Parts: sequence; C-alpha cells; structure tokens
Amino acid sequence: VAIMEADIMLYDLLDSIGVPGESIGEKLKNTNKSQIGTLDLAWRAHRIRNELAHQGINFSLSRDMVEEAIENFRKVFDEFSYI
Repeated sequence: VAIMEADIMLYDLLDSIGVPGESIGEKLKNTNKSQIGTLDLAWRAHRIRNELAHQGINFSLSRDMVEEAIENFRKVFDEFSYI
C-alpha cells in the first residue's frame, strides 16, 4: 500500500512542478535530469509500482524491493522538499 500511495504522491509532485502528461509514465518521459535530478530513482520506484499493480498477487515482491522503492520515492520527494 505504501508503494501505491507514494506513486500517487509522485504524480502530484510532477503535476505541481508543471510536468505535462496524463500518467506518471508520460510525465516521467516528459522531463529530464535538469528538472529532476533523481529522475532515475523515480523511474525505478514507479516500475516496481507498475509490476505490483499489473501482476498483483502473482508478483514476487521482496522486502528489498519494498525498501528500495520507498527509499527511492523518499529521495525524489526530498529533492523538492515535498514531505
């Protein structure tokens, strides 16, 4: 649940800084490292969320993956003092 909620927060962050796009994937594609220094981390966290969302219970989500995703989201949010 924390990964899903953090991904929603990522969408809101990207929206608040004016990144165009209808989805998080589109928004991430429409930005670059000069706008978001932690762009690679945002992509990695979002990909874990996508795997979880699309595969559901069939996705083997390890503790390490959860910790990585949450830490990556945190670093993105810290860059913008979002939380």
